[in-house]
Amino acid sequence: MPVPNISDLKSRLSGTKLDHWLSPALIALLLLVLHYFFIARFLDQFMHYDDSSWHVFMANFHMAGFDPLTYHVVTDWHMGYDILRHPLLAWLVWPLYAINSLLWQLTGANCVQFVCGALLFGCGYGSALLMRSILVRAVGTGRWTATLLTVFFLSFAYIMVSLIVPDHFCLSLFLLLLVIHQHATRSTVSTATQCLLYTLTAGVTLTNGVVVFLADIIFHGRDALRPRRLLAAYVLPTIFLLSSVLIFQRQTDSTTKWIKDNITKTEIVVENMLGESIQFHRKHILGDVLWHRPVIVRYLWWGSYAIEAAYAVIFVLGMWYGRRERLLWLLAAILTFNATLHILLGFAIDEVQIMTAHWAFVIPIATGYAVRRHKWLALPVLVITLYLLASNFYLLHRYLTWPLAK
Repeated sequence: MPVPNISDLKSRLSGTKLDHWLSPALIALLLLVLHYFFIARFLDQFMHYDDSSWHVFMANFHMAGFDPLTYHVVTDWHMGYDILRHPLLAWLVWPLYAINSLLWQLTGANCVQFVCGALLFGCGYGSALLMRSILVRAVGTGRWTATLLTVFFLSFAYIMVSLIVPDHFCLSLFLLLLVIHQHATRSTVSTATQCLLYTLTAGVTLTNGVVVFLADIIFHGRDALRPRRLLAAYVLPTIFLLSSVLIFQRQTDSTTKWIKDNITKTEIVVENMLGESIQFHRKHILGDVLWHRPVIVRYLWWGSYAIEAAYAVIFVLGMWYGRRERLLWLLAAILTFNATLHILLGFAIDEVQIMTAHWAFVIPIATGYAVRRHKWLALPVLVITLYLLASNFYLLHRYLTWPLAK
């Protein structure tokens, strides 16, 4: 029997049929495994739901600074979110409440984990497919390179967490990548589409509406500033969102208590924004700064800093190689906006890692430009990806399988 040469094997692996099912299947498997361990951790509390179940759940739900508000709203619908930051989020999850109520009547169990898990899985899977499509169609990487970079992104510590916790970050991630995909892969985006993107994105997280406007400016130039487009796509939706805020306004102090002035910002960037966001610290795993976690936690092994330096250098190379691309301009604008908001202005600076889903997608997309220029960079990216998958999954799995406190 003849032995196939390397070129034949590569040709078969890059075949259309294999590529169309294997990569999405790998992504789906990774997401399903993550959801399994998170749902299993609290399954008994919701399958046998009573007055004490929620208290047991909250006593054990310590996932950094993430809040399980979606579980609460879908179990008993109310305007549970900070309406100023999330004007439409409670309304968007109302259908989940209706579905869960029906299932509750049919089964006698609170199925909120599965109802919310379905939404989170859909948004996470959709985000991965959008990321892969952006890399192939806009950056110009090969399909298998795009798959590698997508898994690289999914291996980030706080992306893993964002994809499974019942907060708003997974939905925000999907909408942000949808905005980028629409602008990067189409010659024009209609005013009606822009209005819908802005309303949904800002409705889930108000500040992310800025990203929609930045994308419009960068890809459409002066056309984005036409009075008719500004009025229809931004002014009227903003009035609508602010009206929702005024009608259901709830005063909160969460913004002010998240801002601190006595933190070294260089350490925040190294240990949290580029550190904890991508690879967990072994100490204080998923700790909350409001619950005994120091703002600054250092890695115990020098290799963690070497890994951080490696992906940071490749990222910077990618930013340089893609500097003439509009997509890269948008990525730079998104990164600058988030750095200004969190690092310079200090919003959520003491737990900036929980905001990873709002900006970290710039790393794999920019890295795509570096790998496109130098194919051999795929090897260190692969090594980093395998390390992050092993380390982050091990620490997350150990945390999620720790016995509950009753």
